[in-house]
Amino acid sequence: MKNSNDRNRSLARRRDISGVIFSILLVTFVSSARAERVLEHYDVDSLCALATLIVKVETGLPIKVKTSDGECAVWNVKVISSLRGDGKPGTEIKVVGIEEYRKSPGIVKVDEGFSQLSGGDVVYLFLAPKEAPGGYAKYRLTDADWKVVPSGVRLVSGKKLYSFGQFLPSGGNLSLGYVAMTPETFSKPKDSEEEAHRSLTRFPWEKFTGDVPVLSVGEFEKKVKGSLEFVTDLRQKLAEGRLDKEERKGILDRRADVLMREWAKDDHILELLEDDSKKIKASQKGDKQTGSTK
Repeated sequence: MKNSNDRNRSLARRRDISGVIFSILLVTFVSSARAERVLEHYDVDSLCALATLIVKVETGLPIKVKTSDGECAVWNVKVISSLRGDGKPGTEIKVVGIEEYRKSPGIVKVDEGFSQLSGGDVVYLFLAPKEAPGGYAKYRLTDADWKVVPSGVRLVSGKKLYSFGQFLPSGGNLSLGYVAMTPETFSKPKDSEEEAHRSLTRFPWEKFTGDVPVLSVGEFEKKVKGSLEFVTDLRQKLAEGRLDKEERKGILDRRADVLMREWAKDDHILELLEDDSKKIKASQKGDKQTGSTK
């Protein structure tokens, strides 16, 4: 009887120890998952394909909102001009997701730190309806009209325009989220240790050379208009089955260079082409099966 009790106590202790170890591992895993949450970073072609409204706006003050899925902020922004969609100058629209973006050293009047965007900032926004797939569920629980497409903000500062990328500062274990890509902040890592640290964001630093690209407002608007023409033509050809193999190959061959020039890492254009290829294969498979049954 004594031996049986001893065995039971021993098993209980093992279960307790296992429970403690599991709890520690779970906390560690959750912390790592938070620290390594990877944010999308699209090129302009991809953003134009994902956005149904592209506008230049002046931001108002954010209104914090509590939803059943967490807190966020709804921003009233005033439209200055529109590059795509029905954004009439002077009208106000409600947008969620702007609070995810931060300024960084190199921006006018930002000497240090990573402050969030604030009222009075002028930005370009690539927007999708809040009910569109992707993004946080909490966005759909607000009274906003639109949400920001991931990485779809461009900050105007003086005559320059800055894109945003995920940034993990050296010595930290939590990403700051989307940060304005200034040469001061997004220079290439200085050594292998820093590169390994920043690689937690899975940003392919080793692929890029030189400084992060900074455009003028005019250069950016010209680029967006060109991208919109490219995306419209591509979608029309895909819908009508007019994209031949040679043209498809040419687009695919250019995509890596496009991403490198913009210091981007995610490619929605590639996803569109892959989806089209799957549809073609499925159609061909269906035709073969139909033919075999005749």
